Amino acid sequence: MSLEDSAHRLAADFDNAPVQDVLSVLDGVIPLLRSEPVASYLQKKLDGLRGETDESARRAKCAALRPYVDWYLQGLPRE
Repeated sequence: MSLEDSAHRLAADFDNAPVQDVLSVLDGVIPLLRSEPVASYLQKKLDGLRGETDESARRAKCAALRPYVDWYLQGLPRE
């Protein structure tokens, strides 16, 4: 499945998506970021999410990262 398809699927049901799906999409978004500081910041957030063991904290961290998925989807050409 392409990054675009995965991002659309994720956005359609973000609140119920598995954390692994969020990580997978955002890992694909990082190379597309034009700003190295922003890419580094997002990478640190993803690393922190991977290290989190509390499920409610993982969900909260995922929710805070949704704008990156939205940003990616907004930059795609309209069909």
